[in-house]
Amino acid sequence: MLSPATSSSPSSSQVWTRASTTTTIATKASSKMNVMVLPELFAKRVHFTSIHSVYLLNKYKHLIKWKNNPSIMEFGFGDGGTSAAALQPLIPQDCKEFIAADVSQQMVKYAEQNAKLPKVGKIIQFNISAQNVSSEFQNRFDHIFSFFTFNCIPNISAR
Repeated sequence: MLSPATSSSPSSSQVWTRASTTTTIATKASSKMNVMVLPELFAKRVHFTSIHSVYLLNKYKHLIKWKNNPSIMEFGFGDGGTSAAALQPLIPQDCKEFIAADVSQQMVKYAEQNAKLPKVGKIIQFNISAQNVSSEFQNRFDHIFSFFTFNCIPNISAR
């Protein structure tokens, strides 16, 4: 299990410790959410989420009841690596749309340039912790996925 560890500058970085391995992912702390500011570093160090997401989706994929011509959203898309490894292989061929979203504009730009996902129709900036969700996104998606994202949303129990 991951646990936050202290760093000399917690406002500029979040350090996660897993057993004896320490990976530093640079984030900018805000009152609303940790926002990725160094997408290249994230892309190099995010293998933990991909490995565990592949394992968990393979174990529980039988529980996903795919709709016909599904409209799919993935938030917390990051660089797209976890999606490519874990989710994309499971998406039905008749997928109508796939919207990939991330809160970080830097990460969205990075993903637009680097994600090699043929089923991704659009990569957008979207803040899942926003109090109000645009009507454009309400009742639109048949399936919504996210991997290792909720731990980045502060005070989630109050929402």
